[in-house]
Amino acid sequence: FAGQGKVGAWLPVQLQLTGLTPNTAFHLTINAPDARGDVCESAVAGVQSDAAGAAAVQCVFSTGRLDGRIQLQLQDDNGQTVWNHNIDCRVGSLTRATDTPPAICSQLLLHRHQPVPVLAVGPVAGLQEMATERTNTSGRQPVLLLNADRADQLPSLTRGLDSLEVLVLAADFSMSDQQLAAIRSWVLSGGHLVVSCGANAPQLLQSPLGKWLQPIFEIPSENSTYETLDLTAVQNFLPGATALQTNRNPATCLRIPSRQPRIVAQALSEPVISRAVAGAGVITVAAVDINARPMDKWLALPQFLDILLFGRDEGAAERAQRGSRISSVGISDLATQLAAATDAVPPEQRWSTWDAMLLIVALLAIIGPLDWFLVVRTLKSPRLTWATFPLIIGSACLLVAAAAAPSATPNVSRTISLLDAAMDHRGQSLRVRTWASLSTTDSQYAAVSLPATSPLQTLLPPDAENVTTWSGRAEDIYGGMYRSGGAGLGQMISRRSDAHPSRFSALPLLAGGSSSLQTDIRTTAPTAPVLDSQLTLPSSDLLEGQFQHHLPFAIRDWAVFCGNRA
Repeated sequence: FAGQGKVGAWLPVQLQLTGLTPNTAFHLTINAPDARGDVCESAVAGVQSDAAGAAAVQCVFSTGRLDGRIQLQLQDDNGQTVWNHNIDCRVGSLTRATDTPPAICSQLLLHRHQPVPVLAVGPVAGLQEMATERTNTSGRQPVLLLNADRADQLPSLTRGLDSLEVLVLAADFSMSDQQLAAIRSWVLSGGHLVVSCGANAPQLLQSPLGKWLQPIFEIPSENSTYETLDLTAVQNFLPGATALQTNRNPATCLRIPSRQPRIVAQALSEPVISRAVAGAGVITVAAVDINARPMDKWLALPQFLDILLFGRDEGAAERAQRGSRISSVGISDLATQLAAATDAVPPEQRWSTWDAMLLIVALLAIIGPLDWFLVVRTLKSPRLTWATFPLIIGSACLLVAAAAAPSATPNVSRTISLLDAAMDHRGQSLRVRTWASLSTTDSQYAAVSLPATSPLQTLLPPDAENVTTWSGRAEDIYGGMYRSGGAGLGQMISRRSDAHPSRFSALPLLAGGSSSLQTDIRTTAPTAPVLDSQLTLPSSDLLEGQFQHHLPFAIRDWAVFCGNRA
């Protein structure tokens, strides 16, 4: 993504390697800081060079600090490093002009979680102006605009889309089945996919993306486009917009006749903007090509894209009324509550500074009278204070150590799991996310894995993708991803491998402390159907119908997400 990303999220890496030993196996390792400031060593990919000594690598990694250094190492089977490259992380600026990235990225611009990440594939007219307007307007959530040249450069892993909230495709739809599977999983988990087609309908319908969208919007295979001189519906989609003139040059539009998705803009004969829900995500299809005339010359195109991507802004009265009913909860608040709920350090082991100061004051209050009573009144030999004074201090230390002794359980772990079941016309998918905290009485390097709980293991096939990584908070406190890196003294190294992504082969555990982890399990082929849904979303925007689950346990806490709303 042109050397930009979001801190704490999975970031995609693409490498084109040349000059290697022909027909030789290598492995790529990425060292990046985690949220605590330690170094996480990840073996991200195995590499096999061809007869010409070239190889291509696609992988993902994550970094837990806005600053710091990322190191890429390519090693052979003997452990000898054949290539080494460092990338410095810097805090990105939304107002900074995007320069052309070098052939080998040497700097990574990381952003906080407040801006909305939007990835544009290829040129998208008006999108840069829209992002600039939102960033420079107070009271509106800024946009982090990312770019990819072609659709075939999109990540083939769902984790590669982790840092995105909106994906815009308007010029190129050529992608592989693996890339479509990643996009579908991302949409079902809450992503917003925006497609603008127009005259590119044949290219869209021949791609895996078009074959996925065709039954949702009922796009015909034959006669899939039509020409029109009337774009009044597009103009009326933006109240008060300047005139959208075709100048007697007909515009090519995609046929999206389905009435099941929500029609956002309706022309006389055909919908021009249609929106469908897929799981917790949204798919928006614009029948017109925003890169073609007259759309690309429309003065109101940035405002049109703003509403198309983010919806209409609330007025002052609506914001005041909504604020009186429910207060907004930021990601920092949720992350703090989740971290406190899963913290594995037992409460009896939490000795604060005030506790230590109180013990010192109590010792000073009793040591004088007690020592005087022993050596003057009882033993009647003041010289013995050289022996009694150290004995009293030593006895007090032993009592404090006994009172602060750890519990009988050597290892303490706490977990919270969230089961996300989604479905579309291609079937059901499951996602299990677990946040965990681990505490031990002895400092050690341990092998740690987070398997799914026993009730969920019956729903997940053995080949389900299971990825375990560290967990951090979007704050500037200890363990927060916004905290400065500092001098880096006393850094420890944790080790994990994408060959066995469900576990850490070596995780540093400090006595009396806690280490936070998270795991993400995904599958599109559950062992048995989980949902039977007849829910529909009519024009009233209120769900109707019923659904039934087939889980092997009762549900106490649940929520229904539809179109980015709960």
